[in-house]
Amino acid sequence: MYDKMERLEGGNMMHASDVVAIRPGDRDMGWIKSVQMVDHFANHRHRPSYFRQENFYDRVQRVLLFTIHSSPSCQAIYEPTPIVVAVIAPCKVLKKPTRVKFPRYRKPGPFEVVDVVFIEALIGRVWSEEGSRDWYIIEREGILREYSSLINRS
Repeated sequence: MYDKMERLEGGNMMHASDVVAIRPGDRDMGWIKSVQMVDHFANHRHRPSYFRQENFYDRVQRVLLFTIHSSPSCQAIYEPTPIVVAVIAPCKVLKKPTRVKFPRYRKPGPFEVVDVVFIEALIGRVWSEEGSRDWYIIEREGILREYSSLINRS
């Protein structure tokens, strides 16, 4: 089990929230965006699969490394192959529209396991207005896009 990970192509250090303690005033580096292919017709067994790419927002709980060895039951693996997975708590994004354009959620869902290859970026989150229990998800490119569109209008 590992407490931190970073993409090989570069990027921010991500922390496993079950392992790394967060002190008051620290940034929570455990929130991520992952991109996965989802079968649009998964609940329709007689329809052919139709996959499309979807964004997910999650909190990394733990990072695990497994090594798969060759065996008679798996002919595709010839040598020991390391696999890194993350145990995540996915955010259940709320569908109800608001005046703010960012995705929002109330609480994370049950744990899931994903291959770290699908983790795309570190994200931030901001508590919504008083009286609400919602968190807004903030992506860096989303902030820059919104800011540049405001500048271009003036």
